[in-house]
Amino acid sequence: MMHDTINPMTKEQQSMVFPSDYSGKDKDGNSLAGKPKGMEQVLHERGLLAGLVAKHGGKLVSVCATCKNSQAA
Repeated sequence: MMHDTINPMTKEQQSMVFPSDYSGKDKDGNSLAGKPKGMEQVLHERGLLAGLVAKHGGKLVSVCATCKNSQAA
């Protein structure tokens, strides 16, 4: 589990975990409360996701090779 960090752009503390009372669900309908946030969520919260999506033709940037290999396994 990642610890909270400081957003370098705003100098505000940013949690890397969804709060325990979070009502959002993942694509399978499972609660995200208390679960680690993904990179997409962190980029969205920092106001960077929309710019990256626009820059790369409407899709997310990429998945690193290590993560891709790990997911395949």
